[in-house]
Amino acid sequence: MLHVLAGRENSARELRPNVTELEADTNDLHAKFEATLAHLEQEAEDNDAELRSANEEIELLGKQVYALEEDADRMSEEHERLREEETAERETLEALASALKDVRPFHISLSLPLSHMTKQKVSSLQSQLQDRKITTTNLSKTSTRAEPGRKTSQGTSRIL
Repeated sequence: MLHVLAGRENSARELRPNVTELEADTNDLHAKFEATLAHLEQEAEDNDAELRSANEEIELLGKQVYALEEDADRMSEEHERLREEETAERETLEALASALKDVRPFHISLSLPLSHMTKQKVSSLQSQLQDRKITTTNLSKTSTRAEPGRKTSQGTSRIL
């Protein structure tokens, strides 16, 4: 029995340096694990902060897109209204030009005595109608020559 005890004691003495070395390695691994865990936790917090920031930016950009869409709709409605007004004005000017063509022969063959003031008014109206006819003709020529979205000689964009 003494012999067995002595054998075990020798084995224990041989194993003690191994156990001490294993304990030191375990402590090193534990310290490395703690450092890695702390690093990963910090990275996770940084990623969460980046995600929150990105989400806030996405929300802001979404609001800007909505505002831009509203502006685009408003501008489209305004453009349509201006086109309708322009069309109505063009039709009015064309009707005036046509009326001017009808008035000229009438004025030439007019044999009723007119006062000087009335003759001036008729002459003034005829020149106004002529000016509008010229403007309408020029607008028609300009609008047929101008490509959509291009600048005309007046510096305005003509879109038909």
